[in-house]
Amino acid sequence: MLGIRGLISYEGETGKHLEEDFREAVDAYLADCKEEGKSPEKPFKGSFNVRISATLHQRAALLAMEAKTSLNNFVAEAIRFRVDKEPA
Repeated sequence: MLGIRGLISYEGETGKHLEEDFREAVDAYLADCKEEGKSPEKPFKGSFNVRISATLHQRAALLAMEAKTSLNNFVAEAIRFRVDKEPA
């Protein structure tokens, strides 16, 4: 599952068996988390709110307009640039 670093594997010979095994695997993962006292990992949805100063917001919006892109794409590219500089 996306965003979950732990291994969750499941299999089945039919769609019904696959779904049943998937549900059992997730239930087992959740039980393991509870037993170990840790919160289950959740997938990221790809959106979040960021609070920045009005000045930084204005500068980013103007640069995005100059680049003929949306502010969303501008911010995503800025984050991608910073993340790509970090080791995986």
